[in-house]
Amino acid sequence: MTITDPEPVRILVVDDEDIVREPLLEAMSWVGYAADGARSVNEALHLLGQHQYHVLFCDLVMPDSDGFSLMEVVRARYPMLPVVVLTGHATVHLTQKAMRLGAQDFIIKPFSIRELPFIIERNLERVRLESQLREQQTEDLLFQTVQALTAAIEAKDPYTAGHSQQVAQLAVCFTQVLDMSDTDVFVLRLAGVTHDVGKIGIPESVLLKPGQLSANEWEIMKQHPVIGAEIVGQIIDLGYVAKVVRSHHERWDGTGYPDGLKGETIPFLSRILYISDAYDALTADRAYRKGMTHDQAMEIIRAQAGTHFDADLVDILEHRVLQALGPDWRTPGYVMPQLSRTTREAMSIQNPLALTE
Repeated sequence: MTITDPEPVRILVVDDEDIVREPLLEAMSWVGYAADGARSVNEALHLLGQHQYHVLFCDLVMPDSDGFSLMEVVRARYPMLPVVVLTGHATVHLTQKAMRLGAQDFIIKPFSIRELPFIIERNLERVRLESQLREQQTEDLLFQTVQALTAAIEAKDPYTAGHSQQVAQLAVCFTQVLDMSDTDVFVLRLAGVTHDVGKIGIPESVLLKPGQLSANEWEIMKQHPVIGAEIVGQIIDLGYVAKVVRSHHERWDGTGYPDGLKGETIPFLSRILYISDAYDALTADRAYRKGMTHDQAMEIIRAQAGTHFDADLVDILEHRVLQALGPDWRTPGYVMPQLSRTTREAMSIQNPLALTE
């Protein structure tokens, strides 16, 4: 395997004067930038359609059109491309107009070539910071949306409040002991805290019934993974998280719901979510019963290995996950960890089966 050099910063210089454009291009190549030159707006637009540029240097006065026209196109088509204006007439009026069209920097002719690296780097840094800010805003919005959804179901069913967080904690621990990818961690984290959000659509007479459900009531309850998947799937196109939520009650022997998936056809992350959900449900206290002990819960789960649960995950839960968490893992106030650096990967999943192995 060979390590390739990173793609060089590519700069477009648009100026009809050779005496300005050519020295700029030569100076940029000296300091390691890839630079192209254009004598007109039309030539610049052609090059912009051919290559990806990181900084645009633009003269304001050119024969076929002015730099303002070029900046209007750049603002519409390439909003993240920083524009540095080349001008010999930096009046207040021209400066304000250029800034309204997206200009970020100005070079007054004549200028010193030594200024170039500083001008280029500060514009590249601005783009990097803006990109980071947008990503953080996306993650913050996602986190707030998830919090709003979980708060809605918690208001309807108080039991769900701690349960969803604890299922997420168990599921994430699976990813840690199995050394899974950041994307898997992200998906399971979100699926864990949202897996029961579909209960919003279940009547309270069914959801909060303390005794055994009737056959008809059970059919209604079995719809909550479908409803949950539909809700989660609307959040910033998190399609795979929705698929994991939908399948978190599928059983290894095919007797689960809603789709009757069997064995390896059940997404691997859904299998983790199912066993995490079951263990917490068995061991947590409810209003109408006391939670089981660890030994009692594991006796039931072991008995259902290979029927309800993936047998390998049963062993991992007992001997690795719960040991890693320790006896006091169910602590109040568990907060979902940061989502940083994983949002884009999870949102870009095109083939859900990629995470089922």
